[in-house]
This record gives sequence, structure tokens and C-alpha cells, in this order.
Amino acid sequence: MNFVFCDYLKEKLVKAKTELEIDCSIEVGEEQIFAKMDKFEPKTIYVVVKNLSSDMIYNAETLPIQLVILSERNSVKNATALFNKFTTENNWRATHYSDGTYVKQQWNSPAVLNNFTEVDVGYRSVLYVSGTLYIMHDTLDIQQFQYIISEKVYNPDTQKYDTVYHRYDIKPLTFSYSYVMTPNTQPIGGNKLATSVKNVASLSITFMLPLTNTELINEIVKISAGVDSGNLKFNICFKIGNVKFGQVEDADNQFLYVLTLAQVVTDPEKVPSLQVGMQL
Repeated sequence: MNFVFCDYLKEKLVKAKTELEIDCSIEVGEEQIFAKMDKFEPKTIYVVVKNLSSDMIYNAETLPIQLVILSERNSVKNATALFNKFTTENNWRATHYSDGTYVKQQWNSPAVLNNFTEVDVGYRSVLYVSGTLYIMHDTLDIQQFQYIISEKVYNPDTQKYDTVYHRYDIKPLTFSYSYVMTPNTQPIGGNKLATSVKNVASLSITFMLPLTNTELINEIVKISAGVDSGNLKFNICFKIGNVKFGQVEDADNQFLYVLTLAQVVTDPEKVPSLQVGMQL
């Protein structure tokens, strides 16, 4: 896949413009596209994309990007709102494509460089946004990380209780999992050779979340405080590549974890986070 950032950015900005109900046009391109323009439309926001020198390691690329935005004539409100929404929604957003391409974004909020740039017969504002794209190919990364809660709901038609599942997406800051197996060494016949078979194995996951008011964090805090039982099991489902860890509908394949670690991590320069450990 050839990831074309200009097309991606244009798509996201048009979507944000529709959601914010902004009445303007958006033009996105590299500097050469705008160099030959004789006229700038008053109700159009122009976005110049600058690709800086990237670091390349094996099949991964770290690409710094600068966006220079020229607002509508005599107005900075729409351009500021548009890029505040774009940077907020896409910061640390990871996108997986069917061919294995993985793109993760990091963005800074927009800054106004100049409010009185004279263009044609009016004034325009110049905004600046910087970011970084982390582009990798043929990657296997965590997807569909969800916390699942089930409840019994009475069905008046069947006069029975049906199981209803509620899914809550988990967006971890960090994630890792480990599979540990203890083998049982079996001797073969009367010789000294031996073969190992699985005796007992465990699957543990560790992840860090922003300390926010969510279903999962509230339940973890209750267990930590002794309000709820520590034997409560968490139904966690995630996917790495095409391999799915846990399912919802199939009771035999649900991955039910017990809480093994709940540690609040605070840093004056960062958002308070909760480090969580669970074991199957």
C-alpha cells in the first residue's frame, strides 16, 4: 500500500468540517501546487503539507510532517476549530490496512503564527501544526482490545432471560502480553533422552490506561478498595494480526482474567495513568 497522506488528510478534514457544520472549502497539497495560483478563494482554507527528512529502520519509517494553514479571508475561527478537532481525534491514532501497513500518528495542537497576512484584498491567518507519522509494513499489532460485560435481560416474547453483551473499547497507552509454560519432562523408555509436554501454562497481559471515568477502571478501583471481590473475572477480548484472544458468544472461548496489578502512575507533565496486570 502506498500511504498518501495528502489524500488521508483531505478526507479527515472534510469529515470534520461536516461534523462542525463549517461552510467552506478545503484545499490540501504540497507547496508546488499553490505556487502557481493567481487567486485565493475567500471561503477556502488552504493546507500546505511539508514532509521532512525521515528516519528509516528496516521496514519502518518515522516521518515528521509540518502543516502550514492559510485561513479563510478575514477569519481564523473555522481554521482553528477544524484543526483542533483533527489533532485531538487523530493524536496517537493507529490505522491498520489489509496489506499489513500500520500507520500511527502523533500531533501537536495548532498554533497561530500571524493573523494579519495580506492576501488579495483581505487578511488571512497563518496556522502551524506539526506531527509525526510512524509507518511500518508487514506488522502484527494489537487490535480490537475490548472489555466485555454480560447481563441477563428478560425477554417477554420467550419468557426467558437472554444474555446481552456490552462491549467497551480499551485504548491503552502501552500493552504487552506474556505466555509462560512450565513443561513436564517425560523420560523415553530406559534411555536418558526425554521429551517435554506442557504441564501448566498461563497468559498474562499488562497495559496502561489514562485514569479516566470508564467501566473497566471503576471496577478495578472497586476491587483495589475491597468493595468488590478480588475473584471477579474480567472478560477481555483482543486481536493480534488475525489471531483472536477470546470471544463473546462462545462461552468455551471467553478469556476470563483475574486482576493481578493495579498501580496508579502520576507524572506532573503527563496525564495520570493506571497500570493494570491480569492473568488468565
